[in-house]
Amino acid sequence: MEFPHLERLSAADCRRLLPTAAVGRLAVPTPNFPTLEPVAFAVVEGELVVAVRAGSAGDAVAPGTVVAFEADVLQPALRGGWSIVVKGAVEELDADIVRLVTPLLGPWPVAANDRLLLIRSERITGQRVVSGLPTPTADQADPVDIPAVARRTLAAGDALSLLRQGGEQVGRLVITVAGEPHIFPLNYALDGDAVVFRTQVGTKLTGITRSLSTFEVDHIDSSGQGWAVSFEGLAQEVLDADPPELRARIEALSLDTWPGGDRPNVVRITPYAVRGTTWTAVEVPAATEAAGLPVS
Repeated sequence: MEFPHLERLSAADCRRLLPTAAVGRLAVPTPNFPTLEPVAFAVVEGELVVAVRAGSAGDAVAPGTVVAFEADVLQPALRGGWSIVVKGAVEELDADIVRLVTPLLGPWPVAANDRLLLIRSERITGQRVVSGLPTPTADQADPVDIPAVARRTLAAGDALSLLRQGGEQVGRLVITVAGEPHIFPLNYALDGDAVVFRTQVGTKLTGITRSLSTFEVDHIDSSGQGWAVSFEGLAQEVLDADPPELRARIEALSLDTWPGGDRPNVVRITPYAVRGTTWTAVEVPAATEAAGLPVS
């Protein structure tokens, strides 16, 4: 079996794979922490369209702002998979175009007060884990037949409990460099309520040294059911000068690394805030369904 390693995807491969992902994630630069939130999306005539909730960071983005979008399909054991990042400026859509593309977005239906954004794919990059096994694709089975999916915000403690039970091995680090958000899929572990991961010298390590970062983990299926947990906090490299008890705890963690080289540097994100969201199936009263009213 081939030893797992990372391989860059061509722009053509990225554009081919992107529509097969179940869910996307939009990263938006803000004056404090960058934000990362799962969003409904569609690729329409080669361009990326996303739906952002009213009142979210994405809803406040001005046309021309450069944002980042990430989607992936990963095997649990990380013996294969891919991740794609799109960067580009946000554009408003004409009302006629909105009506045409709204039915195409998934996994959640577009709510009446959602805002649709076009993200020009000026820069599209991707990587895949090569292990000698077939490259996984998104589940192409028919979505679960459910009446609706309701969104619920979790308290920090409930979000952490859900994350510990969820078994996800990969999260997504978001940092802001020169005013633009950057997204990096990473293996991680939890040290109490802090996130720990390994990295190497480069953009991530330089960009996060004593900086405000966001780390997001989610598990959302093609029906739109699942959960997401995000950490906003101060990212710091763990150094030899740090307290021995801290270094001993981190050494004891089962801290895997994304395939593709040595990751000798350890970074820990101490959270200022932990946020969680769930999407679960709900029964919708017939009158509400017939009127086409949003559930969440």
